[in-house]
Amino acid sequence: MAASVCIVSNEIYPIDKGGIGRLMYNFAITNARSDAAAHLHFLLGPKLATSAAAIESTYSGLATIHFCSGALDSLGPLGEAIGALHPSDSLDELMIESLRYYAGLLDAQRRHGREFDYIEFPDFGGWGAASLAAKRAGLAFSNTRFAVRLHSAFSLIAHHEPFMHQPSPWMAAKCDLERQCLHDADLVVAHLDSTARTNAEWFRLPSEWMNKVRVELPPVLLSPAEQSALAESSAEESGRATPRDFLFSSRLQPFKCPDIYVRAAVRFLDDLPGADNLFRISSYGWDEQYIDWLKRLVPSRWRDRVIFLDPSDEEERARLMMNSILVIPSVYESLCLLAFEARLLRVRTILNRRCAAFGTEAQLWREGQDCLFFDGDFIGLAKTMQSALAWTPAPATPLVQNTPYWEAPADQPNSARPPRRPPLKLAYIGYGSANPYELASDLRELSKREINDVHVMVAREALEAASLSEAALVASGIAVHRTGWIEPTAAEIQSVISDLTAEAVAFLPAGMSIEGELWTLAASQLAASPEAAIFTSHVLVTNESATRRVMLNYGDAPTVALMSDRVAHRASVFRRDALLEFGLCDAAGDRWHEDLCLRLVNAGHRVLVAPKALVSQTVAARTSRIQSSNFFATHQDNAGQRLGAPYRQASIAHHLDSVVGISHEAWITQQEQAQAAIAGCASLAPPPFRFDQAVLKNSSLDPSADYRELEIVLRGLSVGGGWLPWLGIKFSQYKGEPQLEFRETGNARHLFRDWPPSTSDQWGAVAVWSVSATSHPHGEFFEQLRESDALKLRLLVENLPGVIETLQLPPDEKAEWKACAKTLVPNGSRQSGDGRMLPETGVHRPKGDRPRVAGKSRLRDLRRFAARSLGRLASSLAAGGKE
Repeated sequence: MAASVCIVSNEIYPIDKGGIGRLMYNFAITNARSDAAAHLHFLLGPKLATSAAAIESTYSGLATIHFCSGALDSLGPLGEAIGALHPSDSLDELMIESLRYYAGLLDAQRRHGREFDYIEFPDFGGWGAASLAAKRAGLAFSNTRFAVRLHSAFSLIAHHEPFMHQPSPWMAAKCDLERQCLHDADLVVAHLDSTARTNAEWFRLPSEWMNKVRVELPPVLLSPAEQSALAESSAEESGRATPRDFLFSSRLQPFKCPDIYVRAAVRFLDDLPGADNLFRISSYGWDEQYIDWLKRLVPSRWRDRVIFLDPSDEEERARLMMNSILVIPSVYESLCLLAFEARLLRVRTILNRRCAAFGTEAQLWREGQDCLFFDGDFIGLAKTMQSALAWTPAPATPLVQNTPYWEAPADQPNSARPPRRPPLKLAYIGYGSANPYELASDLRELSKREINDVHVMVAREALEAASLSEAALVASGIAVHRTGWIEPTAAEIQSVISDLTAEAVAFLPAGMSIEGELWTLAASQLAASPEAAIFTSHVLVTNESATRRVMLNYGDAPTVALMSDRVAHRASVFRRDALLEFGLCDAAGDRWHEDLCLRLVNAGHRVLVAPKALVSQTVAARTSRIQSSNFFATHQDNAGQRLGAPYRQASIAHHLDSVVGISHEAWITQQEQAQAAIAGCASLAPPPFRFDQAVLKNSSLDPSADYRELEIVLRGLSVGGGWLPWLGIKFSQYKGEPQLEFRETGNARHLFRDWPPSTSDQWGAVAVWSVSATSHPHGEFFEQLRESDALKLRLLVENLPGVIETLQLPPDEKAEWKACAKTLVPNGSRQSGDGRMLPETGVHRPKGDRPRVAGKSRLRDLRRFAARSLGRLASSLAAGGKE
C-alpha cells in the first residue's frame, strides 16, 4: 500500500514566491509521476486559507490540501483556554503556533481516516515541537514517523545576520524549539551534506544524530514561465549578445547579502566609469527600513545604473534572468533553489564561496564550468563581475534525482521501535496544605484515586489544628511526615525521597488538581524514554484572580529555562534517580522546584511535555523572598561558568516568572497571615459569579411535550473562586420537574473536583441536580460534594435565571424558563437523601448542625468535619478504597 505523507508548510506555489513554496509544488509534480506515488497531503498555515480556491485548483489530482484552523477545538480545555488568552509575553506565541499545527494534524488525520505514515515539518520555527511532544508523551502518532526537512532554521539565519536581531524570549524559544524538533525527529532530510553538517555543528547535536540524516537533493523543475523564457532564448541563440547586465533576484534579507551586491556594483562602476552595464535588484522583502537603507547605499552618481525594480511577475523575472548575469551573494543557504533553476536555464551565475551550500559542494558547483565564485566581500565580487563579462559556462550537467524518503526501503535508519518496557512504579508526595479543612478534603480525594505509596507532608500546626490522628492516617495507608514549617523545606522533601523505593516520584502540591492520565502517561513514557527525567504537561489556571488562564511549558529548552519558569509544573513526575543525583536545593527556598528543573535541563536531561492540560492550578501566584532577577541571574552565571564564558551572564536577563518575588517585610507579613489562618481558619466568603457569554447551543421548546430542554454553553465562567474557559449544561423539564444535567463532554471535570460521578448512561458519565420529592437516579453525585464543589453548584443554580435572561428566547418562554430555574435553588430546609442539606453558605453539614460564626466556633466545625472526613477516609481505605 502506498505511504500517506503529510507535509507541513506556510509557503506554497503559486501563492508564495520563495523557494520553499516552489519545492512544495515540485514534490507534488514528481510524486504524481512516480510509479510508487504516495498519498500526498499538505497542511498549510491558517493565513493561506484565504487563497484556498487557487491552491486547491493548482493541486487538484496532485495532493490533498488541509488548512490549520484559527480555533483549537481539537485540544479540548487547553484549546479553549488558549482561545481566551491574550498573550502577555512572547513565549506564548511560539508554543501556541506549534499547538496550532498539532491541532491541524489531528483534524487532517480524522479526515484521512487513519494516522499518516509520515509527517514532515520544516526546521524553521519549531512548529513540530508540540506534535513530536504528543508522540513522545504517548498521546498521538504512535504509528507515524516524523521527518524534519532542513530548509533554513531561524537559529542559523540569525547567526548569519549578526547584529540584526534584538535578543528576546521569542528568539530564545524559537531556537530552543527548533533544536528540540531536530533532536527528536525520527528522520532528518537535508538537501545537501554540507547543510546537515552545518546544523549538527551549530545546534551541538550528538554525533549519533547524523545516523538519522538522509541527504536528498530535491526535485528541481522549471516553471511554465521559465520553460517559455528558455524556449525563446534558444530560438534567438544565434543572434543573441552576451549578457552585460547584472541581476540580484534573491529575497531582500540580510543573510542573502543584497548590500554586498549593491556595494560591488558601485565599486565596479567607480573602477570602470565608462562602462554601460546595468545592475538591477528585482526582488521583495518585508523590512521597509532595511530596504530603504539598501537604496541609500547607492550614491546619486550611479542611481541610473543601480536600479531597484518593483517585484516582477514570473514571466518578467525569467526574461531578466535569461538576459543577465545572476549574482547570488548569500552567506548561508540550505540549498538555494534559484541557483539550480538558473543552472537549468544556462544563466551565467556568480556565487559566494563562503556559503557552505556552494563552496563546499564541489561536485555540484565547479568553478569556471557551472559558476564563478567570489570570496565573500564586495571588493572581490566587483572583480568577479568584471571577469564574468568574458566568461562562458560549460554545458549544464544533469542533476541526480534522489528517491524521496517515503519511497525508500522500510528498514531505513532508526525505523525500528524501541523495546517496550514495563511502566515505572510511582510514589506520591503531597505537600503544602495548611488549612485543616482543605487538608482533610485533600486526603479524602487521595483515597478515591486508588493509588499506593502515598506520602503526605504536613505542618505540625495543621495536624494539631485539625485534630487529625496521625495513627489513623498511617492505618489507612498514608505515610505522614511532620514538617517543622508551614511549607516543607527542600531538605525535608529530599529526606522523604531518599527513603522511597519507587522508580519515579509524582508530586501533589496543594492548590493543583491533577488528572490521573498524567500519572498513567508518565509511568509508561518515562519507562520508554530512559533519557527523560521529567514528565509534565500544560496547566489550566482556574483561579479567578489570576491574570492568565493557561501556562504553557517548554520542557528541555535550555535557553528558555535561563529566563523563565516554563520547564515543568510543580505536579510533574520526576525520575527518582535524577532527584537523588541532583538533589533539592535548600538555598533556593520556595523556588526549589524551579531550581531543580533548571539544573536538570541545563545538564542535558530531557523533559516529556504532554500537549494537554492535565493539571489545573487553583491557587493564586506563588511568592518567594528570592527576586526573579537574582534567581535567573545566578543560573545564567553558573551556565556561563560551566561553558567557560569569562563574563557574567546576568546582564542578559529577560526573566518571565510566575513566582512573584517579594520583600523580606512582605514575607514576614505573609508568614504571620499563614499562621493566623491555621489558628483561626477564617470562613470562605462566596466569590462572585460571572461569565463572558451565554450561548444557546440547542433547545426543545414544544410546550405540549413531556420533555423540554435548553442546552447552554457558558464561556469565560468564574464561579466559586475558579475559572473555566467554558461549561456546557443542560437545563430541562421532565413532566414539569426541573433538573440540571452535567456531563464530561460539558467540561464538568473542571467544574467539580469530585468528578466523575458513579452514574452514567450510554453517552458517558452524568450527574443530574434535581429538587423533586423523588430522588433522581443520576443525582447521587451531589449527596457527597465537598464544600468547594457545593458552593459552585449553589452559585450556578442561584444565577441560572440571570443566565437565561441573556439568551435569545421569546419573552414569554424566557419568563417561563426563569421561573422554572428559580425552583432549582436549594434552601436551608431542603434535604438530600442522606439527611444532608445545601445551606445558604453552600457548605454541606449533617442534619441537625446549626450554622456557626467565624472564629473559634468555626474552627471547631472544621475540626469536627476533618475528623469525620478522616474517619470516612480510614474506613474507605480499610474496605479497599470503596465508600
